[in-house]
Amino acid sequence: MAEIYSAALFDSALDDIDLDLQLGGREAGPPDIAARILATLEILERLDPRPMEWVGIPRSGGATLGHEKVGRTIEELGTLVMAGARKDDAERFHPSWGYFVQLISFLKGSDRAVSPFHAKVSDGAHGGFSSDSFSLTFANALVSGREAVVSSFSALIEVWQPTRGGVFGYEVSRLHRGEPAWYPPVGVLTYFAEDSGYVLPENPLVELRRLRSGVMAILNDWTLEAVLTYGEAFKAINNGLPRSR
Repeated sequence: MAEIYSAALFDSALDDIDLDLQLGGREAGPPDIAARILATLEILERLDPRPMEWVGIPRSGGATLGHEKVGRTIEELGTLVMAGARKDDAERFHPSWGYFVQLISFLKGSDRAVSPFHAKVSDGAHGGFSSDSFSLTFANALVSGREAVVSSFSALIEVWQPTRGGVFGYEVSRLHRGEPAWYPPVGVLTYFAEDSGYVLPENPLVELRRLRSGVMAILNDWTLEAVLTYGEAFKAINNGLPRSR
């Protein structure tokens, strides 16, 4: 199979597609953030085998690093890459609370303007959310097919060990604009840890794949209609969830 852009694997009605993982509260935050970041880079470089260049920097306030210096913006990182930067800061993240790490990838050589991946990892207390999170934008990744995406994201789940997560399209939320968001979300890929309290229903729409500490539901059709239909099946066996937050 010829390589294609990952965005082509999804129904265009889903709109923006991201991988989002919830990692648990502050007490569950990964103490080995640097090692996990480097393991993530290896997984993404296998998903899209084109030669990659990565830049990124932790952004932390005075409570973490002892000063008020703010990390570089995405625009500044892009400028560094266009000027010839390589793997800048990718191995020097501080394993401390209050982290907000952004990584952005570019292709080496003549096509340096293309950015296949943009990832961020944030401490919930630092970011204002209820738990730590990992998110990944990958529409511009050049992949061999659906199974490559599923296998790579299964590997990311093994690295980050989230409580829940998956591949979601924001159009699901836009269908209900003005209404409270569904929670927890159901997507093209949906994962819950064994102790999450949720059940992924067996259904002809999905393949259920057991991972080391949980289960992933892989939709057979990566369409908006399938996401909404499976969401209803999920709701039927989880006491009315997903429901309004």
